[in-house]
Formats: sequence, C-alpha cells, structure tokens
Amino acid sequence: MARMANKAYAIDRIEGDIALCECLHSGIRIKVDVKHLPPEAKEGDIILPDGDAFILDGEKTTERREDLTGRLNKLFEKHK
Repeated sequence: MARMANKAYAIDRIEGDIALCECLHSGIRIKVDVKHLPPEAKEGDIILPDGDAFILDGEKTTERREDLTGRLNKLFEKHK
C-alpha cells in the first residue's frame, strides 16, 4: 500500500476484504484492504494512516456521528 499523507478517511462501506473510504479533506475515494484496518473498524468510522496501516480516531468518529445525527434530526423536524 502506498504511503499517504496524514489525512482522515471515513469508512463508507466494507465489501468482503476491501473497505471503501473517503478522504474527509478532498473527497477522494480509496480502497483499503481490511487487513490494514484495526479488527474493530466498521462503516462510518474515521481512520488515520499510520505507516502501512490505519488507526481509528474515536474522537473524530464520535464528532462526525453526532453532527450527522443532528442534521438528520433537523431535517425530520422541518418536515413534521
């Protein structure tokens, strides 16, 4: 796996042995072999490159999930 700049990626989905991820900064999508992810990684998690692997960023994952939940709640409130 090529070395990547220190950017945050969101795991969009996992299909078999491949995780499809999107860079939060540029929107560029990459494919990552799941063997390079922590075993507990799941869709929606934020990961950071760490050498030839990735590590979870629990704080950014929580922030992003809370932000998305807030946006969904606002949408549902508008349509009541």
